[in-house]
Amino acid sequence: MATRIAALLLFIAATSPLCPAQDPATQPATSPSAEDGPLHRLRFPGNPSIYSAAFSPDGTSLYVHISGQAVNVWEVLVYYWPEILGGVTALTVLICTSALWRIAHRKRIVGEPHCRRCGYCLKGCPSDRCPECGTPIKRPVLGRPLWRRTLPWAAVLAVVVLAYGGLWAFRTPRTGSASRWVNWWSYDLDAWARAHGVWLTSWVRNVDRVLEVDTLSGQTRRTLLTREHLRNSWCPLVVTPDGRDLVLTIGDGDRLALASTSSGAVRRTLSHHLALHAFVSRWHQIAGFDRDGRNVYVVALDEPAKKTQLVRWELGSGGSAVLFTCDADLVAQQGRPPDVWPRRFYCVPGVQPPRLLELPSPMVNETQKVPAEVHIRDGTDPNRILASFSTTLWGRSDLAFSPEGDRAYILSPSSMRAPLAFDLSTGQVCGHLRVPNHNVGSIDGQAQDRLVASGWRQPGLLGLLTGTGDQDVFLVCDLRNPRSVSDFPQPAEGIYRELYMSPDGRFFAASGFLKEKNPSGRYQLELLIYDVRSMPRAVQGDRD
Repeated sequence: MATRIAALLLFIAATSPLCPAQDPATQPATSPSAEDGPLHRLRFPGNPSIYSAAFSPDGTSLYVHISGQAVNVWEVLVYYWPEILGGVTALTVLICTSALWRIAHRKRIVGEPHCRRCGYCLKGCPSDRCPECGTPIKRPVLGRPLWRRTLPWAAVLAVVVLAYGGLWAFRTPRTGSASRWVNWWSYDLDAWARAHGVWLTSWVRNVDRVLEVDTLSGQTRRTLLTREHLRNSWCPLVVTPDGRDLVLTIGDGDRLALASTSSGAVRRTLSHHLALHAFVSRWHQIAGFDRDGRNVYVVALDEPAKKTQLVRWELGSGGSAVLFTCDADLVAQQGRPPDVWPRRFYCVPGVQPPRLLELPSPMVNETQKVPAEVHIRDGTDPNRILASFSTTLWGRSDLAFSPEGDRAYILSPSSMRAPLAFDLSTGQVCGHLRVPNHNVGSIDGQAQDRLVASGWRQPGLLGLLTGTGDQDVFLVCDLRNPRSVSDFPQPAEGIYRELYMSPDGRFFAASGFLKEKNPSGRYQLELLIYDVRSMPRAVQGDRD
């Protein structure tokens, strides 16, 4: 046991989280393998799960929420406190008793000068050197009583022995609240433990991190926030309109947090009043911000009551209120009770007074494929419905709004995989967004007057003759100029589910995984970054 503890302490000293090896910022981005490939292909050490990402307002930073495994070094040290403190106590006893023995055998005359090195009494000595040892006499030591000379060493010995004995007397456990006082996460220690033994596996924890990635270089600048992961987060992180903070869920207490983008400090949190689920957060979606960016609208799920709640959180004061409650969506499951999913809400941008768009859960679209009711609600009084329409929705696709906020583009299978445009004043279909020779699979993000979508390019006549199949692509559509569409081929070896676009419309990112498993039996996860301006690939589109 002593050998293991000594090896652990040496490894901790060598792989402290303060060392560069602990910070993903030292990991270089993977360069694209093809000329028309992404600007960067990022793979993070330890192959962590990539939950969500969001760009800063100027597009220069990408904040990535990942979840991996690490060991809390402090928790390990607290568990082995009897052995570690026992060794410290034994060493202290040895040093202090040796010092006390030496003091007791060096007699000194009170008030007289003595040699600092050998303790010889220098009273009446005419030389500038000690007659006993020859040391130059510059700062002699005045003789003090024995009790004053032994007091510092005796006090240290007494404090250490009594403290260690007190921990045993009060039967201090190896585990408890003290193990949570400090979070000292080590990712290298987790990897080392897995490679060399299993005796640290009980201290391996799931840990959420928010990384700040430099968009242009692909380098990870720093780890902005680290928290233990206790519940799965359904709520993607977002950046406030001014870029000063992130709004994200903290899995250690199912709280919504406002974290500074400059320091990573959590400025304030919002706790849900509902009972906590064992594994899944109650917070599901950030619906958006009001026009001034002072309030954020958040969707929460009351699973026992089968209700969806729309909560308004005032970022300045921290106050909150439940604005609206409606029935949640029930998704039937064969052989067991239906799953409960919240409905979706979106703040319509650029309009005043505010408006909210309400859609069913994506899980309803995937399983039922029946016409769904979509409502446009008054943002100040969500109980008031301004307009409604019914349409079939496609899979887990998101939606986009026109720059003026008068239209919503929604993907529907009835529109031949071309987004339908709905008038938000009347709820009527007012056109399509078509991309010839392409099918749109999902709308994933928007920035001002651009939307980013995933889809595939049809082979055309030449492709059919040569046996060339469809090619998966990313599409960036300019909503102000519908005939301007950029087509970016996806890496053939990967599958990419989530897309994120920078507010200025220049960059977009895609997260996914490689189709082939790595030697460890896991899928390699990665994050792609594209520069829209650097790789123009014009595709003629139109909007009717």
